[in-house]
This record gives sequence, C-alpha cells and structure tokens, in this order.
Amino acid sequence: MILLEQLLSDEPPRTIDDVETRLGFISEEAGFSNFSYIGGTAMNVTAKGHAMWQDPPIMMMTFPMEWIKLYHLRDYARVDPVVSATLNHRLPIAWDIETFGSIGPEQREFFRNAHDFGIRRGLSIPLYGSMGDFGLMTLLFDEGPSQFKKTIRRYEHELHVAAIHLDQCVRRITMDPKSPVELTEREVEILCWTAAGKTSAETATILAISKKTVDFHLYNAMRKLDVYTKAQAVAKALLQGLIIP
Repeated sequence: MILLEQLLSDEPPRTIDDVETRLGFISEEAGFSNFSYIGGTAMNVTAKGHAMWQDPPIMMMTFPMEWIKLYHLRDYARVDPVVSATLNHRLPIAWDIETFGSIGPEQREFFRNAHDFGIRRGLSIPLYGSMGDFGLMTLLFDEGPSQFKKTIRRYEHELHVAAIHLDQCVRRITMDPKSPVELTEREVEILCWTAAGKTSAETATILAISKKTVDFHLYNAMRKLDVYTKAQAVAKALLQGLIIP
C-alpha cells in the first residue's frame, strides 16, 4: 500500500490542479508514462463520444497534444475499444492494442493512429458515482509486454483505489459538500481490511466472524457513503479520513 500511503500523506487536494499533480505523482511512481482523466455527469453512456456528456466534462491529461486534438476532432471515443470495454465493466482493464482481439475497420484505423503516437498499452479504470457520475482514468505504459504484466500485478489494486479516491476529490471540489458520514467501529475495521485487498471471506477469517456478517457491514458502509462498490467505499472512506491505510 506504498502508493496509497504516499498519496494520502498530505492534506486532501483543494483544487483540480492539486488533483492533477497527485495523479501525475502516482502515475510516475508506478512506472507509467502518461495519464488522462475525464469525468462528469453522463447523460447517456451508451451514446458514447461527445454525445454521452450532459455538460462538458473535467479533463486532465498528459497525452501528446496532437493526439488529443485528433481524438477530439474525430470523436474517437465512439469507436475506442478501450472506452467500450470500460463502459461494460466496473474493474480496471489492462489493455494492449497489439493483442486486443477482434475489432472493426474504424477501430483498426484508431489503433494505427494511436500506435503512431506511441500509445500501445495501458491501464484504464472506470469510475462510477451516483446521479449519473462517470469518469475514466487511463495510465499509459511505454515498456514491453513482460514488464507491463509485472507492473499491473504489483500496482493494479492500489491504482484502482487511488483512482477512485482522486475521482471523489474531483466530485468534492466541484460539488457542494455533504454531511459527514459516521461509520461504526466494525464497519471501519472491515473497510480497512478491504483496502488491504482482502476478500469478504478472508476478512471473515481474520476477524473470526461469518462472511455474511462481513457483507452486512460492508453493505451498511456503502449505503452510508452513497457508493455502489467496495472499492468506491474504500476510496471515499480514505478521502474523508474515516480509515487509515
């Protein structure tokens, strides 16, 4: 949990620029070359591309500027296979354009252009919130497939939690604050073990309680935090200082 400890060692970011600085920090520390974040309120995620957003989304990225311009001009989010994959998943997706699988003509053109800009493999993390909130964080990796797999195995869990944490920071900065959440001692304890990567069954064994009891407390914590996944619960609890990694 080294990345998370470093990420949370300072005060929570107060501005979008602060969030971008933190995102650049964790990206570099984990060995990734570039990052992007796009997030906002999605009117219809199935529409894809420019049409999915209710309002212009917040964007932070260090991708090559010419690639960003081309991506926006051609509305590549409509055909980007990575975007399509993340819209159908809740967990991070590690991808490699050289081994992505069956794709159509528009997607092949997209991949050829991406390859020309040095975009070959990376980790994309979908970020879902309440009231239609959606975000996507992508980290690019410059080294070969073997080192990429090692990096994913080592950092995927931490990067997932860190991404949700930073997404929650963006939501907090851009929206009115809500009343503070109060968690029970057991809920905090279980969220701490969840943050450490333990499953409900493993947490049950550690705490000498049933898996059903663990899930019950997790559900209550998620309800109080107004989130839909365990990873979101951990990130929001970390952001609000309710648990310590």
